Amino acid sequence: MMYKKGQAVFIGLMVSIALIVLLVNFLPVISTQTSEARSNLDCTNSSISVGTQITCVVIDTTLWYWFGTALAVGIGYLFVKYGKPTIER
Repeated sequence: MMYKKGQAVFIGLMVSIALIVLLVNFLPVISTQTSEARSNLDCTNSSISVGTQITCVVIDTTLWYWFGTALAVGIGYLFVKYGKPTIER
């Protein structure tokens, strides 16, 4: 029989991994949406306005922001819930 703290850490680990897996499963959908947005904005055209170029750059970074957020949420949940800092005096 496991101790209660051991069970809580194990459940927290499962929840954080489940969050990461769930959010990473959305990556293909976001990738598709990013590709469609780039083609609609004509991002490969060199004569588009500066505002459209900036929008294309932001759209290009969306996938990486999503992946980073998914990883940070999963790891953050694990550390906030079960990572108690120790203070040595």
